[in-house]
Amino acid sequence: MRMNKENATKQISFTLILSIVAMAINYMISFVLTPYITTNMGAEAFGFVSLAKTIANYGIIATGCLNAFAARYITIAYHKDDIEKANTYFSSVVIANIGLLLITIVFEVFFIYNIQLFIKIPTNLVSDVKVLFALDITNYMLLALANTFTVSAYIKNKLGSVETNNVITYLTQVIVLIVLYKFLPIRVSYVGVGLIISTLVLFVLNIRLSKKYTPELKVKKEIFSWRAVKKLVLSGIWNSINSIGNLLNSGLDLWVSNLMLSALEMGNLSIVKTVSTILSSLEQLLSRPFQPYLLKEYSNGDSKGVAQILNFEIMFSGYFSSMIFAGLITFGSLYYKLWTPTQDSMLLYGITVVTVVGFLFEGIVQPLFYTYTLTLKNRIPCYVTIGSGILNVIGMYVLLKYTNLGLYAVVGTTTVLGFITFMIFTPIYSAHCLGLKWNVFYLGIFRVLSAAVVITLVLKTLFMNFMPSTWIGLIVSSLCSCIIGVPIFMFIVLDKENRNLAINKFKKFREK
Repeated sequence: MRMNKENATKQISFTLILSIVAMAINYMISFVLTPYITTNMGAEAFGFVSLAKTIANYGIIATGCLNAFAARYITIAYHKDDIEKANTYFSSVVIANIGLLLITIVFEVFFIYNIQLFIKIPTNLVSDVKVLFALDITNYMLLALANTFTVSAYIKNKLGSVETNNVITYLTQVIVLIVLYKFLPIRVSYVGVGLIISTLVLFVLNIRLSKKYTPELKVKKEIFSWRAVKKLVLSGIWNSINSIGNLLNSGLDLWVSNLMLSALEMGNLSIVKTVSTILSSLEQLLSRPFQPYLLKEYSNGDSKGVAQILNFEIMFSGYFSSMIFAGLITFGSLYYKLWTPTQDSMLLYGITVVTVVGFLFEGIVQPLFYTYTLTLKNRIPCYVTIGSGILNVIGMYVLLKYTNLGLYAVVGTTTVLGFITFMIFTPIYSAHCLGLKWNVFYLGIFRVLSAAVVITLVLKTLFMNFMPSTWIGLIVSSLCSCIIGVPIFMFIVLDKENRNLAINKFKKFREK
């Protein structure tokens, strides 16, 4: 497999390390901000921080049409030495994103002015929440525009540079938040200020990245092409429809909780979603470095090579998904007691248990989602996602209306439908897209699921009578758990040949 060459391995490792650093900084922002806001302003206030980000992300429905396949078309044209065509797509997508940003601002003004028609907001938070939503929505559209310039990293396989920019961006956000919260009266809107300033920094960094790696690509209004925009939109329309399905599946839970339960319940759910959002970012992070190699294998017509890479990805991301699943099941209650001591830790833990089951399903098959982009076969997945989303909303409404399940109803429907979508549809249809046997991915999936269950049982048994009670104890126990999980995972997931290969590499590493 080409991706196993030494230079490819180093490139993937370098990108992953930077990605993990970026994610860790992003996590620390949420880790510190969540208890700070919930303690000083209440869980209700923090709920609006999460809700603002969620509603801002609804913009993916508009931007997804345009941007989903931009990198694909620009990269292919560039590699075919058709720089004129690559420039046409590049200029068209950048200018069209600017147009979307301006249109969004018009709708944003209407929404912010009438925000109390859509969301229940405590009187003392109205003006602060309005500023927060305005900043978050504008930030999302600026971020979509800034990310169009990262196509050069895909072309030159320099995704590490993108992650370097992300690290700088998150550090900028940290500095802004520290200054604002230390020297000014506490406001939730400072989160939006930090986001938009850091995105402006990212904008400059990504433009520099584009000029460095692909100076041939320039934004020129005279080569803007409606035909190119139309082609991108028609290719990406199913991606946006899929985003609507994702919105129905998991993007409305905070809003539904706000309207059908209370601002406090929304706040509790937002604390859990802070964790789940980080986990979702990790899933995507682990898959991203492999995408240039998948694109190259598929461009060469090697579907088996693509499947080989994907099966490796399933095992690779499966280890992290399994360990996070086992860790949260084992230590989740303690984690919330230490992290948010003023909140109901057992309620948060219960909601997390239901949520993390869905995370495990999605995390294992996350690499397979890229097959839809590779093969341009997005229509059927969109139908499935939309159907699942509609059932999710109906299920949430019925359970909230006629039972006392509360937040468990909100997260439970998503997890149940996620199992059907991720474990049944995704592996089968991905194989179909690649023209391979329907069960080509199931052996790896079942092995990872089995490993997750076994690791969880082992950790629960080991720590049943030795549960730590401090942050230091939790960190040490978590690190020990990761070490304990490695041989279990290797034994269950890897076949004999790959097990021996991994063991030999570890021995050589120790001898150095």
